[in-house]
Amino acid sequence: MKLTDTAFGLYLSMAVRLLIISLVIFACQTDQPKAKVEILAWEQVFDESSNRYNPVEIHYQIINTGDVHLDYFSITVRVTCVDNSGYESSDFGYDIPPDSSIVDFFYIDTEGKKAVTVEIIDWEVKSF
Repeated sequence: MKLTDTAFGLYLSMAVRLLIISLVIFACQTDQPKAKVEILAWEQVFDESSNRYNPVEIHYQIINTGDVHLDYFSITVRVTCVDNSGYESSDFGYDIPPDSSIVDFFYIDTEGKKAVTVEIIDWEVKSF
């Protein structure tokens, strides 16, 4: 069977249309990861025996607000002390399904100084 120029053009046109439709469908299905990240509470205890402040305990929550699974997350927090010095640290984790959240905590050592503010300075979520 021999294809004519018209038939070949018709097949080529159909193939291009199918490719475009496939790309549009794929683009619509690749949602970006979305999350809400917040500090729930923080605490620092004064140790009278050493006359110093203990590390700051920071509790945070990450809520998956998107439609895709969060395979990885990280959060970076800055603690500012009474003498205006700053200390930063990060925490990370894995596996937050859509419409789910995690609550976790970590510590930042302030070298015995009193903390006055705690703030999130960066965070990241990824879906693989």
